[in-house]
Amino acid sequence: MLRGDRRFVWPHDVIMNDKYAYYTDHFSYVLGRVDIKTGEAKEIPFPLPKGAGREARNMTGEGDTRAGAPGGGAHELQFDQHGNVIIGMDNGTVKYDPETGRFTGWSAGRAMFGLDPEGNVWNLQRNGDLVKIDLSSEELKRTIFQIPKNRGIYDTDTDSKGRTHLYIWQEGKIGIFDPRTVEYTEYKTPTPMAGPRRGQIDGQDRLWAAEFYAGQLLMFDPDKKLLKEYPLVNGTKPYTAPYAEPYSASADDKNQIVWTHDFSSGRLYRIDMNTGQSTEYMTPSNYEVRDLKVDPAAPRPTVWVPAYRPPSKLVRIEMR
Repeated sequence: MLRGDRRFVWPHDVIMNDKYAYYTDHFSYVLGRVDIKTGEAKEIPFPLPKGAGREARNMTGEGDTRAGAPGGGAHELQFDQHGNVIIGMDNGTVKYDPETGRFTGWSAGRAMFGLDPEGNVWNLQRNGDLVKIDLSSEELKRTIFQIPKNRGIYDTDTDSKGRTHLYIWQEGKIGIFDPRTVEYTEYKTPTPMAGPRRGQIDGQDRLWAAEFYAGQLLMFDPDKKLLKEYPLVNGTKPYTAPYAEPYSASADDKNQIVWTHDFSSGRLYRIDMNTGQSTEYMTPSNYEVRDLKVDPAAPRPTVWVPAYRPPSKLVRIEMR
């Protein structure tokens, strides 16, 4: 798979409020912004924290040999409790204040991260330690927690109680760390080696994760200690045709649905949280999707999709 022509935008993640949709570029350090009402787009370069990014760590040609060093740009985005945009990247975290236009950076972090109610970033270091970064100070303040080592933890998310959920995709498990009790627990997915990759936590602190290998959606309720799986295609079994590969998922609390997709085809799936019933939609062209986000402020069910490959675009899909 050829990648990496830096003349183009490769939008990776997206978040939105009532005014703008913000996106990251997989190959550069800019914060993209699209006006939701007018469609006007703007890219805002930001200074790279010292030692952050792939080139700064001399990884090109070593840890990841794909053309263009696709891990070299920014990835996940989240809003903190003040409406600031938090951006994750290898060995770096950046905060953007929309009111002042000011960026603040810290030389620590990962491409995917959790954000707790106090605005602390939680991420997993390459040595396996779980780290909390305090973004209330411009000084780098980290708290390190040692948890059992695992292979292939892809994503992290933090819920309203401050618990961080770990997507252990290569071992087919979900891990959860509670900083109040300093306890760590792991749960195996009902389908062995299902590959939970990326997702989102809903308003009930339930994690919804895309099972990349098994072609399913996983729901994990940490309070009830419950895990449940839903097929993307109604009635199908894991590891059987049509072999869907969901990469990410986003939960719509207001409409009680979860959106996910097939990484290898132009299909989106809307799954009912209560019944597990799935509805399939074809996209206008063959988008490669690495993230998608529900618009919680939209009057009808709406999801935003960064169409990754050139000619890149942000796509807003509304249900009638």
